[in-house]
Order: sequence, then structure tokens, then C-alpha cells
Amino acid sequence: MPLGVGVSEGQNDNILIDLASKEYSSVIDLSKINIKVITPVFKDYKNGTHKVITIYTKKARGLMSRFIIENSIILPSDLKEFNEERYSYNEYLSSDTEFIFTR
Repeated sequence: MPLGVGVSEGQNDNILIDLASKEYSSVIDLSKINIKVITPVFKDYKNGTHKVITIYTKKARGLMSRFIIENSIILPSDLKEFNEERYSYNEYLSSDTEFIFTR
């Protein structure tokens, strides 16, 4: 299930932090809701490239959920401080709507 709604920096826009798996997120037609969606993606470096490894990603999404709750995260930029299980924000791979965390 998607998790987290906050207020973006300097605006009154609602933000949805989507920590659901792709299978669950795909059932929501995001074009029908007027909200910015940020999706954290967790990737591991393997065989010379960063890849999503499902079993690790599932755990990382849970850790991110706990991080949001325990730190009362409201601003999307605060998600970039997440640093659990050696995952850290990767500015070069990320975009405005997809925050990539690598290890």
C-alpha cells in the first residue's frame, strides 16, 4: 500500500510516497489523482550494474516506512537522509519523482 502524504517544500501540493511493490502500485491509475508521487527505489550493485533485488527491496521498503514514521517525515527531501542496511540516496540515478537508494 502506498505510504505517506506530506507537504512539499514551499508549496501546498500534496505528496504521496509510494512504498508499494510495482505489482500493487500498478493497480492505481495515478493520472486520475492530482497528487505528486515519489517512489523510493532500492538497488544493489551486482555484476557491474545497479539492480533491484526483490527480497532486499521488500526489507528496505519496510525500513523506509519505519524511518518515515519514527522521524515524522513530511518533506520529500528528508527521505534522502535514509541510510539503513547500507542503502544511501544516489543523487545521480535519482529524479524528481524517483528517489534511488543504492548499496
